[in-house]
Amino acid sequence: MSYSYKLRYFPDAKKGFKEARNWYGKISINLMSRFSEAVNKAFDEIKKTPKAYSIRYSNIRIAHPESFPYNIHFYIDEETIVIVAILHHKRNQRSAADD
Repeated sequence: MSYSYKLRYFPDAKKGFKEARNWYGKISINLMSRFSEAVNKAFDEIKKTPKAYSIRYSNIRIAHPESFPYNIHFYIDEETIVIVAILHHKRNQRSAADD
């Protein structure tokens, strides 16, 4: 499905996603797959309606993949959604903006 917004990722966001995916993969390939699907579904929702997510700090909005304790931190830059970080709920949210 095509949306008017494009996604761009900070290197730490890609790293956070890969680390989480690998951690779930050590438990179960099925769990790793479910995590990847949940994050990708959240990306699709963000691309559809990015302004539906309220600003939480600075200009950062936060989305939550279904069924997993992670937050997707992002901001909107014209027609681009910039994924700043994918963090476990227990990690300090401010650290994504400070990097």
